[in-house]
Formats: sequence, structure tokens, C-alpha cells
Amino acid sequence: MTNNNNLNDFGLKCISESDIDDYADGVCDKEELRRLLILLGVKTNYLELDADKFYGLLLALPGGDGYKAKKISKELYRTIIDNSANIDKKYSALYNSNSVKREEFKQKGRVLVKKGDDSCFVPISEAFFSSSAVMNSENKYPIDVPARRGKREDFKNILCIEPFELQY
Repeated sequence: MTNNNNLNDFGLKCISESDIDDYADGVCDKEELRRLLILLGVKTNYLELDADKFYGLLLALPGGDGYKAKKISKELYRTIIDNSANIDKKYSALYNSNSVKREEFKQKGRVLVKKGDDSCFVPISEAFFSSSAVMNSENKYPIDVPARRGKREDFKNILCIEPFELQY
């Protein structure tokens, strides 16, 4: 890989479940394709990337192809949700590292949020995570994940997004 901020640089190093489904559809067995890709060194889980590659991908997403960037973002967020039972044990190196890209993401990162009926990328300071249905009373937007799924600590630790706190 030559340029860590180019979205296309990440396609051959990590492949999502939906990509495996698409590539295998009508051509070969999905599990055989997955085993072959793993043998070739391709990651099948975004959380398996080292910290610089993971945060480099997050930094590249907002500047990438709109549809593809949104699709990858949603898959990445689902990966965080689906792996929440193991994040502290298995993937804490992502957010406990001294990664230059993680520090850059904390300063300049953008995440996919719900804005009305659409999704768009906003700075992490304008995003929040909530595991419940909330009203947006400020100029902040909920990260684009299924409602009532995921752990707030995971999104705070990995994506540097503050959880929504209800003020009384």
C-alpha cells in the first residue's frame, strides 16, 4: 500500500462478509472463498487490522466513493456491535495503541451519522452514540447504527464518539 488515505488501498487487505457473499454468489462456495482469502492474508474483520491501517481507513472513508464509503462505514460499525463481547479482550490494541493515525482521527476524523432521512459524514465532535431512541436537541447527530444496539464504551473507545447523556 502506498497511500494510507486512499480508500481503494484497503479493499485487498480487508474484505467484508457482504463482499464475500457477492464474490462467491454463483461462482464458488462462500466458506472456501473465505478460507482462501485468509490464507492469502486478507482480514475478514475490520477490527483485525492494525491500529494505523484501521484508523487510516476511518480517515479515508469520508473522502471515498459516497456509496462505497457509506457501505463500509455501516459494516465497520456493525462489526463493532457484533464483536462487543470480545472488544476489551481481543481488540483493545486498537484504542490502546500509540497510533499516529488514531491521534489524527481524534483530531480530524469524521463518522457516518443519520441526518434526517439521509446519512452523511460529520466531525466526531458533532456525532454521538446512543443505545436508545433519543431526540436531537442540539446540533449533534446519532451515528448511523441500528437503534438500541451496541455498547457506548465501544464506540467511545474505538471511534472517539461521546455517548448521549440525557440532561434533566
